[in-house]
Amino acid sequence: MLLAALVPQVDALKALNSARLAALNHGSITAPIPGRENKEVLRRVRAWASQVGEIKVGEEADPSIVLQLSGVDTEGILANAQAIDNPGNRRRKVRELLFEAARHRGYSDLFLEHEVGWRGTSRRFQVIFGNVRELTNESLAAKATAARR
Repeated sequence: MLLAALVPQVDALKALNSARLAALNHGSITAPIPGRENKEVLRRVRAWASQVGEIKVGEEADPSIVLQLSGVDTEGILANAQAIDNPGNRRRKVRELLFEAARHRGYSDLFLEHEVGWRGTSRRFQVIFGNVRELTNESLAAKATAARR
């Protein structure tokens, strides 16, 4: 809802309703009965709207949901963010999110070893984070890993 309020010209964020919000937040919204995530989104948004006047929920069967930002200097916020938004910080954040998703804590290491179970066997490999167009051919070759512990 916040993104839709900040960038109203983006088609994917226009005309938000509970089904679209559930789809945009796929995986982070769970419902006791699978397939009813949009009802859970609507329940949560209505609860928020009862406490926050800037959230508007329509009255139709599948109501539209709008966040109206008022008194917020969004241009100033976005201008301040440009000092932080650069390719290096984006790459660092993607690396951090990727390694967190892989449940690996050593995302500050240049090279790291990762172990997974595959077809009943334990496989160990090195993970290199980088742009494949910028890596050398040698860095893409498989390297021998340490013996199993």
